Amino acid sequence: MFKKSIFLTAASVAAFAVPVTGASAETSARDPFSGVYAGIHVGMTRGTISLGSRTVTRPEETIPGATAGDPDIVLPAADATIPRDSNGSGLSLLGGGQVGFNYATRDMLFGIEVDASITTAGTNYEAQLIEEVTGDPAPPARLLTSNVSADIDYSGSARVRVGMRNEDLVYFVTAGLAAAHVSVDSVGNTLVQDGVDGTRTVTASDSANHMGWTGGAGILGWFGGHALGSIELRYSNYGSKTYDVAGSADTPTVPTRVGLSDIQLLVRMSYRF
Repeated sequence: MFKKSIFLTAASVAAFAVPVTGASAETSARDPFSGVYAGIHVGMTRGTISLGSRTVTRPEETIPGATAGDPDIVLPAADATIPRDSNGSGLSLLGGGQVGFNYATRDMLFGIEVDASITTAGTNYEAQLIEEVTGDPAPPARLLTSNVSADIDYSGSARVRVGMRNEDLVYFVTAGLAAAHVSVDSVGNTLVQDGVDGTRTVTASDSANHMGWTGGAGILGWFGGHALGSIELRYSNYGSKTYDVAGSADTPTVPTRVGLSDIQLLVRMSYRF
């Protein structure tokens, strides 16, 4: 009787313990995508610079005649305007880090991420403006060349992410705010063609913080354990700021709107905590 009571009691405990243990194991299993993560990234970027129009004032100039004995030639004062334009750069390297948080279900993923990058990205703009000066005798033309380079010293973004999940892969889109610190260096050259005064050069340097937006798409994968990796293609528009850009000898700097954008191809590796 005593043995029978022990058997029935043990069977009852086992019957109760099995489903409880099973439920505990099921609810404690953690999704490999869900949670806080941090990591590093490397990639390539291509930037585009856009410059607003600039107007410089050229003073009246007197230069010798074309040949010995000819009277001096007077070049009247005039304004010269370089129209707005844009130009793209080649590919540059970038690298940095990211932190974020994901929440994953069986079919979807929702997340937020903040990243920062140091880049070698730079764009260069070069323009020439030839001013034909009228007179009798016909004076030589005046030539203005302008070279402006804009370098993204560092950039970053804060974004949301939404993805469709297929087991250990997530196909996602992402969008949010983008920021960059930009340095602009410029050189302006003024030359009287066929003159004897040579080239007059002015330079200027300026920097500013830009704020804009970014958006893109990519694939996120789980590599086992705590390892996550992704590849992402993203476009960022950092907006425009006013910089002091080199003009001419008579107008050394001209306030000019400078806009920047880039396309980034990123490879990320992260550790989920």
